[in-house]
Amino acid sequence: MNLNRQTPSKLTNINALTWIALFGAAISFVGCTTSNRDSFTKEDESYIRKMITDYQEGWLENDSTKIMNLFADTATLIPSGLLPVRGSKEIRGFWWPNDSSKTTIDSYRISLLEVGGSGNMAYSFENGKLSWNYEKGNFRMSKDQESYEVTIFQRNEETNWKIIKRIWTDIKQ
Repeated sequence: MNLNRQTPSKLTNINALTWIALFGAAISFVGCTTSNRDSFTKEDESYIRKMITDYQEGWLENDSTKIMNLFADTATLIPSGLLPVRGSKEIRGFWWPNDSSKTTIDSYRISLLEVGGSGNMAYSFENGKLSWNYEKGNFRMSKDQESYEVTIFQRNEETNWKIIKRIWTDIKQ
């Protein structure tokens, strides 16, 4: 995980919950206007739930391929307090930088609070609890954190779902 990204001064006045609300409104609008399917089925919901489970397991297994395969090539992350990270190459560099650092996930639990969608768009609202260690050279740190996340999914032509946006806000402890 890249810990050196700077917080943008223009965005510091907009808290992450505001961003989550904006994404929620966007998914409602886009899902209702651009789908070629009218319904979000129980099968769709099960698939989204499995994707969140795979995401959690990918981190616990330190499996970058498993995690990255869940994302569209043009996906965007909006980490708490940081600039957006756009595209699979930038996301990979953010989470697995090529700088001799090592991040180890000790525990990660995602509780799904809500899953929904319409047509080709879906979302999940989650609570995550994460414990991790970071080391680079002689620097070492450990952190336990809790966050709320919104993940936006889009169905592609092959009827597979991919993550297109993921935003989270860390809860101060």
